[in-house]
Amino acid sequence: MNMRWLIGCAIVFASACDKGSDSSADESDADTDSDTDSDTDSDTDSDTDSDTDTDTDTDTDTEPDPATVPLAGPCPLENRYGGFLVDASSDYTIVDGVVTDGVVPSSVLETIGAEGDCVLLKRNNPFCDPTCAPDEACDFDGNCVPYPKNQDVGTVTVEGLTKPVEMVGEKPTYNYFETSLPVGALPPGALSEPWASDP
Repeated sequence: MNMRWLIGCAIVFASACDKGSDSSADESDADTDSDTDSDTDSDTDSDTDSDTDTDTDTDTDTEPDPATVPLAGPCPLENRYGGFLVDASSDYTIVDGVVTDGVVPSSVLETIGAEGDCVLLKRNNPFCDPTCAPDEACDFDGNCVPYPKNQDVGTVTVEGLTKPVEMVGEKPTYNYFETSLPVGALPPGALSEPWASDP
């Protein structure tokens, strides 16, 4: 958008000086000076600049097909801020999950052995003295840190099941769950991928 500001300013300054005269003289001021300003200067702006930009922004952003999304595998425990689980058995199928703003230190397990794809993990219990407050967790340095809080990540959609799933976090805990799925809602070999929209 083009904006033009046209500022015009005219200043007229006139002054008159009263001349003193001798008291014995006959003073008659017949000043008939007439100042006529015949300035006819006119500034005509003939600039007809017009913006002919017809660029239109068309949003073609669509959600990716879950079947084409490469999976990176599980997050390292020290970076696991939450997740979603599809639990399918012969009696039920449920989806639930949670996302937090941190990691509980005691949930980070130590690897004490590995062979092939098999890994042996050990849970270590950090110690803090004095004991941490209920809204804190003890880290492995003996310090009390804020306990991670569950987060509202908006509407979570899970695709790949026999029934579409959309979940909204339940306040105040923001736990996500769907328990009304039919038995066998996860077909064998199906890919289920959660997507979260903005809250």
